[in-house]
Amino acid sequence: MTLVRNTAQSGKSSLLAGNRNWYLATSVCYALAAWFSTGFYHFDEHFQILEFTAYLWGVTPATELPWEFSARMRPWLQAFLLQPSQPLGPHAAVLIVRLIMGQLYLLLLFRWLQATRTDVAPLSDSYIRFGMVLWFLPMLAVRYSSEMFSSLLLLSFCLLFLKQLKHHWDWLLLGITAALCFWSRFQLGVFLFFPLLHQLIANRISIKTLILLVGFAVTCMLMLVLDASAYGYLVFTPWHYFEQNILAGKTSNYGEDPPWAYLKWLLMKPTPFVGIPLILGFVLYAERYFRQPLIQGCVAFVLIHFFIAHKELRFLFPMLPFAPLFIWYCFSNLKMNKSRVKTFGIFNLVLLPLSLQPLHPLEDFSRQLLAGNQVQLLGETRPDVLAGGLKTHFFFPPDVTFTTATQRLRFYDRVGPLQRAISEGCQLRYSSHLWHGLQVQLEILKDSTRVWGLVECTE
Repeated sequence: MTLVRNTAQSGKSSLLAGNRNWYLATSVCYALAAWFSTGFYHFDEHFQILEFTAYLWGVTPATELPWEFSARMRPWLQAFLLQPSQPLGPHAAVLIVRLIMGQLYLLLLFRWLQATRTDVAPLSDSYIRFGMVLWFLPMLAVRYSSEMFSSLLLLSFCLLFLKQLKHHWDWLLLGITAALCFWSRFQLGVFLFFPLLHQLIANRISIKTLILLVGFAVTCMLMLVLDASAYGYLVFTPWHYFEQNILAGKTSNYGEDPPWAYLKWLLMKPTPFVGIPLILGFVLYAERYFRQPLIQGCVAFVLIHFFIAHKELRFLFPMLPFAPLFIWYCFSNLKMNKSRVKTFGIFNLVLLPLSLQPLHPLEDFSRQLLAGNQVQLLGETRPDVLAGGLKTHFFFPPDVTFTTATQRLRFYDRVGPLQRAISEGCQLRYSSHLWHGLQVQLEILKDSTRVWGLVECTE
């Protein structure tokens, strides 16, 4: 069972050589996802990281940051990592960080798939190849969100945990990585509890465990220093996060869902063709290998989210590295032959272009504006609608204002009014839909369809 320890080093070079061309093609796919999948998956990706970065740049005032800033509950590690990129400009900075995220995630994922390949024999070849390009992975892997940043760190932690920790440096690195995992996404403390407890029990009080604990503690103290430098005084962000979201129940203000909501989303959002083997494989794998610490952590992490009232599928994204493992374990248990798995691979490749589409239009929309532009809002009552109810500063040039007064630049949020403006002679500057013009001609987009667009009209 490779999730205990991966001691077999033989064959790794041949595996890498045999998959080199596939890996290179996949790396291009991840790079394309970084280029095309602009915007963000969820508002937190922008406001809890990019706007916090803009605060460090001196661009966003503290009064216009989300309420989490005054509640002192958000860690600042990701914002500080992005801070040195200010001379590049916001668009270049975000593109570069997405490119880096995607390539690092792919590299670690490839090693993870190699380390766990024997669990899905005899389908290990297709597991390694298609595990890297599950159709939703490239788009999610390039996201600089807390969910995916923590997933990247968790991949590093799991790979270290599977190593034979021969040197003191390995134990120190394991403690540092565990602390970074926790500080990037506090909920991962539920996952980390089990493998860390396993190490402490297996090695008892020894120099190894002391080094691990020192690495964890020192890294946490450094994170405290980072948070204190941003908030202006010492603050323990994990406690404030727990206090606001759990004790005060702030998360419930964003909606509540029944426990089975995750099952519905896991089944439907990646498509049932992927969702069914994912859920079934999770159950089968957990049943057989529950005594393994990483699986205990994974199960605990998933189950604890079932009992939290506010639910979003992105909360489970830190566990994404396990998705290929569960899917192919289901295939291997159902004795699926290689031709059927090949059919799955073809279906997956057909869906893969969905990872190469723009997400929220804020980033692309901002490229159309120059310093001092005034934009007339039509169909919306709030000038901050593109920012989800908050004013954004990270992408927009200085002094850009939104107004209801008549302006040459006009912003529409429905395809019908947008098309009427174009038919009256206004020039389309930006549409949030990549194939907007073609779909209008084919009458796929109806009059009420939400398509954000900017047109330029004559005075």
